[in-house]
Amino acid sequence: MNNNKDLNIELQLQELRANLRAAEKTIQKQTAEKRQAEKRLIKSSSLLQATLDSSINGILVVDVKGRIVSFNRRFTDLWKIPQSILELKDDDTALEYVVKQLRNPDGFLKKVRKLYNHPEAESLDIIEFKDGRIFERYSMPQYVNGKIVGRVWSFWDITKSRQTETALRKSEERYRALYEEVPSMYFTVHPDGKVISVNKYGAEQLGYTADELVGQPVLKVVYREDQEIVTNQIKQFVENPSPIQRWQFRKIRKDGSMLWVEEFARPITDQNGETNILIVCQDMTSRVAMEEALKESEERFRNLLEKIPEAVSVLSTQMKVVYFNKSYTELLGYSIEERAGKSSRDIWHPDDYPRACARVKEIMEGGTEYPSEYKVIRKDGKITPVEIFSRKIIYDGKPALLSVFRDLTERKKAESAIKQYQEHLEELVEERTARLQKTNQQLEDEITERKSTEVKLKNSREELRHLSAYLETAREEERKWIAREIHDELGQALSVLKMDVNWLIEYFPKHKVELFEKTDNMSQVISETIQKVRQISQTLRPDILDNLGIVSAITWQAKDFQERSGIKCQLFIDDEDKIVLTEDLSNALFRVFQEALTNVFRHAQATEITVRLRKNENKLYLDIQDNGIGISPEQISSPSSFGLIGIRERISFLNGTVKISGEANKGTSISVSVPV
Repeated sequence: MNNNKDLNIELQLQELRANLRAAEKTIQKQTAEKRQAEKRLIKSSSLLQATLDSSINGILVVDVKGRIVSFNRRFTDLWKIPQSILELKDDDTALEYVVKQLRNPDGFLKKVRKLYNHPEAESLDIIEFKDGRIFERYSMPQYVNGKIVGRVWSFWDITKSRQTETALRKSEERYRALYEEVPSMYFTVHPDGKVISVNKYGAEQLGYTADELVGQPVLKVVYREDQEIVTNQIKQFVENPSPIQRWQFRKIRKDGSMLWVEEFARPITDQNGETNILIVCQDMTSRVAMEEALKESEERFRNLLEKIPEAVSVLSTQMKVVYFNKSYTELLGYSIEERAGKSSRDIWHPDDYPRACARVKEIMEGGTEYPSEYKVIRKDGKITPVEIFSRKIIYDGKPALLSVFRDLTERKKAESAIKQYQEHLEELVEERTARLQKTNQQLEDEITERKSTEVKLKNSREELRHLSAYLETAREEERKWIAREIHDELGQALSVLKMDVNWLIEYFPKHKVELFEKTDNMSQVISETIQKVRQISQTLRPDILDNLGIVSAITWQAKDFQERSGIKCQLFIDDEDKIVLTEDLSNALFRVFQEALTNVFRHAQATEITVRLRKNENKLYLDIQDNGIGISPEQISSPSSFGLIGIRERISFLNGTVKISGEANKGTSISVSVPV
């Protein structure tokens, strides 16, 4: 019984041992498989990290809570994040460091928060840094077994590509601006001959808009007679394109006018790989016209050279004659065939040939151009003097010397004759000089005598002036005496007579009417005579001039003139108290004023006179202006204008000046200034 029990226990133990061995083998197998899996995981992780590190994009992987799971080396290079921050694996700390580099940190954080709030969302945007860098950012959720376990961020530095795009865009804009505004006509033409594009300048030169030409056959703007030529040229260019081809033909504008053009064509390939033709067209109408004009000018120039009497030749730098006119052969006695292409050495006199060669070299090197004299030898051996004027020119595209020969034979003869004549003239001149010296001496004697006479005449005039001044003074004194005598003697006698007549009137019987009336008339006549005596006395010499001075005298005279003539007289006197003059000066100014008023009354036909009297520090001015018919220059200088002559003489004696002027129907002006 016990044996069976032990046997059962032994069997159970054996079974347990077998199970344990089987379990050990299973564990060993699972352990080996786990180790293999771990090795594969490590290898896969290493491969994945190596793959991430080799990416040109910066990769950042975070979990659903924003914690950093992994990143590649490019990420740290792009964002320049310190290793200490990355080791924390805290997205917030990393973000805080990152946003300091950005131009728009708020927008960056807003996008991050939005994606964290929407784990399933994807995003692609642009990030701009303060230092000018530009990143493209892509974000997508990370799935494991269909479940979102985090987010993958991918960053691509597109700074250079953006800069390249900007530069390319600016380049395209510059090219487009150049294409549109350059002063040349640009056409892009399809091989079938239709216009693909045309610049603004090209369209405007032909009188079209660009839209009117695009899609149209290029022959539309080609002159009818040249269309076949252009068609063949385009065909040949398409069949055998060369780098650049050059054409010249005529185009036609929209208004029907024609222009000559020069075109340069080259093949270009568009973005679709098709080959078209780029044509650059220059307006050469003016140049063609100039070439035609130049051709005509050259023809006229040659005709002119053949007709002028001077000999003309063109020398090469080797002293060979490359052109000459008919007069050149006539001067030297050769035929055209004998001189064509020949050296010029044999025409020069041996003494002058070295000098001529040196002169040619000097002019060809830019020396001064001036005529020179030489001796040339004719075919018959005769030596002929010539004057040559040379100038550097371009002949047939090469430097050359244009020379104009002038035969001096006749001039030399004339110079010889002139020399002989000059010698004869010198003899005559010597003879004439002696006679002239004698005549000059006589003239000098006459001049000396005339100067003496002029001095005597000047002295005589001065004496006459002093005499005139003396007579004027004497006349004034005489007037003063006469005026006083008339006023005192005659005035008193008339006053006594008037008193006697008035006494008679008082005591005559009243019934003797006739006698009474006669006596009364006598009294009136005596009163009028007394008034006349006073007037004559004032005219001869106003006592106001002696008693109150020039200002009062002129004022009284102006008022009296206005009352007697009816001509309005306006008087303006500056600083009356300062105007105190000597007797001679007062007399002269007063008489000038009287004479001026007399002239106005007699000749001016004026209605108004303006008088101004003023004084500065050392001069006195008297201006008299009327509004009459004026005075002519002839009247001013007439020897019969005695009043004006008297005014000038009076003022001249006082070392003063008189200016008299007038204008027809605008009046006359007399301006007097005298030193005081």
